[in-house]
Amino acid sequence: RPGELVPAAASNSEQGRVVQWMADRTEPTGDTSAITIDDLHADYEGWCFGKGLHATALDAFTSEFDRVREVPQLAGQIRKFGSRYYGIGLVGRKIARLTKRNA
Repeated sequence: RPGELVPAAASNSEQGRVVQWMADRTEPTGDTSAITIDDLHADYEGWCFGKGLHATALDAFTSEFDRVREVPQLAGQIRKFGSRYYGIGLVGRKIARLTKRNA
């Protein structure tokens, strides 16, 4: 339902994957630094790869991330300014990135 977190059991769906990634890889932060949607998506891609899941494209990820941050449990906790987010950080502050192989 709109406005509710998707249960972790639904992690095979695109929405469930974003929610599960947020639970596994993000944490609230009180500092004033921001993180970009590109960095969040890069970490999400690495998380999906590690679990053998298909990662959604950046646009779909952004839409779902913005939907999830507006659910009652998170509303007002994660602030957005352009493509930057405040109030959220990655666990361990390390961004997992996939590297491209040269053929």
